[in-house]
Amino acid sequence: MTVSAPFKAAVLMNAVSALDPAFRAAFQERISSACPGAQVDFFDPIEAQIYPEPAQYDLIVLSGGTADAMAKDIPWVLKMQDFLRTTVEKCPTQKILGICWGHQTINIAFGGVVGPMDKFEVCSFLNCESLAYSR
Repeated sequence: MTVSAPFKAAVLMNAVSALDPAFRAAFQERISSACPGAQVDFFDPIEAQIYPEPAQYDLIVLSGGTADAMAKDIPWVLKMQDFLRTTVEKCPTQKILGICWGHQTINIAFGGVVGPMDKFEVCSFLNCESLAYSR
C-alpha cells in the first residue's frame, strides 16, 4: 500500500505584521480546510530573505503586503520578482497564488503594470477544494 505525501504549501509572508502568529494560523487553517493534513511552511522574504525550493511544494502563496509592488528601489521586492521568474522558468507547472500585494507582484514580475483604482473593491476566494484535486 502506497501512502501519498501530504499536500505541501509554502507561504511567503510579505509584511512585517504577517509574522504575527494569528496571521500564520489563518493561512494554516484555510489551507488545511481544503487539504486536510497539509504541511504549511512559512517563509520571510523581507528580513531573512529566505525562499522555498519550488519543486518541494504543491503550492506557493504570496501573502498581502504593504510595500509598493511597483518599487524599483526595494531590494526584497526585486528579489521576490526574480524568485517568481526563476520559479516559472525552472518549474513551469508550479502553482502560485497571490493575495492582494502577492497577485500585483506576480503581475509585475511578468511585465504587467499596477495602477490606482477608481473605487475600492473587495473579493473573496471561498472554495479552495480544487487545491486538493490539482496535485
